[in-house]
Amino acid sequence: MPQWPKWAETVVLQGGKGSSLKPPENVTEVWEWRKAETYLKKMHAEDPQVLSRRLDELLQRKGRLVAELVALSTWLTLAGRVTEEQRKSLRG
Repeated sequence: MPQWPKWAETVVLQGGKGSSLKPPENVTEVWEWRKAETYLKKMHAEDPQVLSRRLDELLQRKGRLVAELVALSTWLTLAGRVTEEQRKSLRG
């Protein structure tokens, strides 16, 4: 992996006017390593307490939404079972 910064620097300095450059042979390995490194840096950039609070908030919101969905689904089912005679009776 140490050859990558030098390789990139050469590309920039030559501006496409130098000799052909061959990328290092371990391109895939270096790419995967860099993705993992970036992911880990991003994960460690967040405060664990802030993430924990956010998770709690989202779980509570999920609970409220599920309860609301169940209530609406129940009302919809009940409304579908009401007969025409019952509807007239409810309207007065």
